Amino acid sequence: MKQIYSSTINPRIYEVSRWLVIHLVLPLFFIFLFLPLFLTLDNLFAKIAEQTFFFRVIENVLVPYEEVLVGTLLKLAGVPILEGTVEVIKNGQSLKTYISWNCIGWQSFVILGISLWGGFSKKYTRFSKIEVLLIGFLGTFIFNVIRIALILAILYYFGGVATDLTHKYGAVLLSMFWLAFFWWFSYKYVLEERSDKRESEY
Repeated sequence: MKQIYSSTINPRIYEVSRWLVIHLVLPLFFIFLFLPLFLTLDNLFAKIAEQTFFFRVIENVLVPYEEVLVGTLLKLAGVPILEGTVEVIKNGQSLKTYISWNCIGWQSFVILGISLWGGFSKKYTRFSKIEVLLIGFLGTFIFNVIRIALILAILYYFGGVATDLTHKYGAVLLSMFWLAFFWWFSYKYVLEERSDKRESEY
């Protein structure tokens, strides 16, 4: 029985699966368990961030840029908005929507950074690590733009209750799914193991 198992399971697939269980599935379980506490602490983290230079960069640079991208996606989805904003218009009335600095998804970048710290190993080449780093931050940025556009589209088409559920709970789940996909893709297609010959090059 042991011979059948060892001959049919690719060691690399086993290693990746084991890593995903330890670093993603178990954390996801604890996130579900402590989700109410996490949502409460999010407000505390936001107040702390407001006292830093990080907050000013988000508010003055990232928010206006994301508004343009989200507005474009909303137009493609058939959601009427006030020109130059993400203010959704329904039945001729404004729904008073906007993007605050705390809604752009900076928390997902923090989670990404933590997973990068735990996910990298010395056995991978430096260049492939840089590729994963760029894919991670760019992908997370794009994910957050799509997430915001999705929430506003749900508000327009399905109303406030569905929007609240998506904003508070669905976004957390989507973030975890994105993180799982990101690491699966990175391990399968991007990260390269170092050989003795290439180790000196990187």
